[in-house]
Amino acid sequence: MSAFLHLDGMSFAYPSGPPVFTGLSSALLHGRSLGLLGTSGSGKTTLLRLIAGLDRPTAGTIRFAGASPVVTFVSQDPVVFEHYSRYENATYRHFRGAYKDKFETDRFNRLTEILSLDRGFLDRRRPLSGMSGGQRQRMILLRELSVKPDLILLDEPCTGLDTAVKREFLLLLSELLEHLGTRCVYATHHFDELRLLVANEILYLH
Repeated sequence: MSAFLHLDGMSFAYPSGPPVFTGLSSALLHGRSLGLLGTSGSGKTTLLRLIAGLDRPTAGTIRFAGASPVVTFVSQDPVVFEHYSRYENATYRHFRGAYKDKFETDRFNRLTEILSLDRGFLDRRRPLSGMSGGQRQRMILLRELSVKPDLILLDEPCTGLDTAVKREFLLLLSELLEHLGTRCVYATHHFDELRLLVANEILYLH
């Protein structure tokens, strides 16, 4: 299977800082999922931001197979809008951002069932308060998958979840990505998370 993501001599440095990457070249994502493994400060989040297009390489290129792929990004501290209800948070991409025309109502409704986020949970008037960490992660996953992304980027999404909830979330994520045929880059510094996710490839940053 050909690679979906290509790094061609890619370098990056923050202003007035040392290089984070220098001449990085690799063909990645031959399968469904890529694990991005490394300790804190190794550049995982930076690489995800570069892939997402939030930052630009200082040299070289990042390119994808196919034109203009839909790429969504779940940051380590996922964005929720406290002044919006749960439903408004879950459907945010339907009304805002570059991919609002990609939102699929049937897909959204199907994902609410798969993710066990029923109508009562996503009531249009219910506030964000009272949600568990696992429910919040599933709500954000619902939001980012509802636009049928070609690639979803996840930056340590299990931070703050206890062991049982983390295991449940990762097994659900693995099944969901397989079912939807969605590619994933998953950043973590815990190898056990990549085993539960059943990552096809691992890129180790040091």
